Amino acid sequence: MQNTIDLHIHSCYSEDGDYPPSALVQMYSDAGVRLMAITDHNTVVGVEEAIKKAERLHIRCYPAVGIDCCYEGVNFHVRGRKFFCV
Repeated sequence: MQNTIDLHIHSCYSEDGDYPPSALVQMYSDAGVRLMAITDHNTVVGVEEAIKKAERLHIRCYPAVGIDCCYEGVNFHVRGRKFFCV
């Protein structure tokens, strides 16, 4: 899985996630993923932990979130990511 990316990962801070952010980063790094984003539901509480671990492992982990919302009775899951200008 070298040079693989995954921009939709849930940690234990989402109801459907199982692992802490740092464990996910380690697992993805071990699998050859070089770019990832943890997109927990309605929270960014695990982002800092994930980014710090990713920096130590020399992979990229973008800050992101999955926002649950409803419009006219329809449920939507919106993904958001912070962009940096350099």
